[in-house]
Amino acid sequence: MRIKRRTKRFLKRVLIAIPILMVGAFLYLVVRSPSQAAPSTIVVKTTPERLERGRYLFNNLLECDGCHSSVIFRGLEGLWWSPDGARAAL
Repeated sequence: MRIKRRTKRFLKRVLIAIPILMVGAFLYLVVRSPSQAAPSTIVVKTTPERLERGRYLFNNLLECDGCHSSVIFRGLEGLWWSPDGARAAL
């Protein structure tokens, strides 16, 4: 089958445009700076009630201390604390 001249010209332009668009998209993603919101100016007063509420949420309700504390559970060995107070590698 013979391909018409217009079809050849179209395919040639498409094959040239695809890499140019890909390089342009890559450069856009590399060069652009990420969008960031301005830092918040909220000031929260640290009252004993708020601290106690935070302690309750951290230790009881949300179970944050399971991952964010120095206590580590190692299977059958049970609980132990890392000497420097940081999480040790299991």
